[in-house]
Amino acid sequence: MSKMANTSRLSIQLCIYLINVLNEVLHGFSVDFVQTLGTTQGRVFEMFQRLKTACESEGLSLELLSAADARLLLRCSEVCLAEIDMEEFSTRLGETAETAFNVNRQLSNYLEEVSPKHPSSNS
Repeated sequence: MSKMANTSRLSIQLCIYLINVLNEVLHGFSVDFVQTLGTTQGRVFEMFQRLKTACESEGLSLELLSAADARLLLRCSEVCLAEIDMEEFSTRLGETAETAFNVNRQLSNYLEEVSPKHPSSNS
C-alpha cells in the first residue's frame, strides 16, 4: 500500500500538463473522439472542467479518479504524443515528452492496481 501512496499523487505541475493535454485534444488538432478515445467530445470537456477544479490547490490524488477517468487521461496523453511534433511538444503542453511518458507510466501503474484481474491470469 505504501507503493501506491508514493505513486498515486500527481503534482500541480503534472496536473497542469494533463489539463493542457485535454485542451489540446479538444482544440489543438482533429481527433475522432469515439474512434480514437472511445468517448465523446462532451465527456472529454467534462473531464477537462473537473480536472481544472480538482488540481487547483494540491495536485491530484489518482485515487479520486475512476479507472475510466484514468484510462481517458492516458489515451489523451498518448494521442498528444502521437499528434504533436516533439519540437512543439513542450511549448504546447508545458512539459517534455519524457515527462509525458512518466505521467503515462503513473497512470498505467494506477490502472493495473485498480483494474480487476482477469480470471485467466490466475492460472
